[in-house]
Amino acid sequence: MIKVITPGVKATLQDGGRRGHRHMGMPWSGAADRLSFALANFAVGNPWNTPALELALGNSEFQFDTDLMVCVSGAPVALHVDASPRPQWEPFWVRAGERLILGPAYTGCHIYLAISGGFAAQDFMGSGSTYEKASIGGYGGRALRTGDTLLTAGIWMHDGPDTQNGSDTPKYQAEAAGRSQPIPLAYRPHIGRSIVLRVIPGPDGDIYATNERDIFSRKFHAGRATDRMGTRLEGERLCLPEEFSLNSSPILMGTVQLPPSGQPIIMLADGHCTGGYARILQIIRADFWQLGHIAPGTAISFRLCESDEARLIWRRRQAYYQSLMPDFSF
Repeated sequence: MIKVITPGVKATLQDGGRRGHRHMGMPWSGAADRLSFALANFAVGNPWNTPALELALGNSEFQFDTDLMVCVSGAPVALHVDASPRPQWEPFWVRAGERLILGPAYTGCHIYLAISGGFAAQDFMGSGSTYEKASIGGYGGRALRTGDTLLTAGIWMHDGPDTQNGSDTPKYQAEAAGRSQPIPLAYRPHIGRSIVLRVIPGPDGDIYATNERDIFSRKFHAGRATDRMGTRLEGERLCLPEEFSLNSSPILMGTVQLPPSGQPIIMLADGHCTGGYARILQIIRADFWQLGHIAPGTAISFRLCESDEARLIWRRRQAYYQSLMPDFSF
């Protein structure tokens, strides 16, 4: 129902993530920016964790073969339906035969394209998220390519026209479009050229030298070795004890590791479940969404939180967005 003309740097189908399986070696995956992803789905009337397209850095184009309500969120980008501009964070129609064109992201990294009714995605362990390393979920477990054709879940789940609404639109898709609404300005996250990540000390935070605790006064930038698994930061080298060694230990999304090179690594949505580098910091859960906007060259700094403060921030952010999307979870 939607043909991929140009996927851009990388386009994958993602949902709310494959939670609860890290003990089996399966990362969370899911949307890199869970917040923008959820808001795009909300705008077109879908449950917040409905499969949607995640586009890295934009420069994408899609041909629609049926009328669909669409919302684009995440990194700021110029949108056009054929030659007509369209707004971000607001639902709009793309009619059969029209093309949706996304320019390059101005700042940030990931852009989300949600449609009324959602995309059909391959389910694995209760999630339709794409995890490329294991070739599971999404569209055959891989990133999209030119010429691929995506099906909508609304059409996938319904046979024939919906006679009650007098159209060829499946009932679920029609109901989703009927619930569509713009995202209020106060709920739209700011995505800038630099990111401040709030952190608590990691399990191995006491192993690097005391005089290196000025990590919080330093600025880093994401290197070219950045993808959905992780990002290696570049900047002034941090020091470890010369004879430090560590057995492979559990790591999470948002864990900041310090390898012998002295250049920190941040684990992202598809990151490994265990690792052997020192876990010096842990990014707080309320800031996970910002990890979806680390592109090569992004400026990154850290701010230390106490554990109680981190929990309070999470509870307040959770309550704020649940006032708009009751089932949403960071």
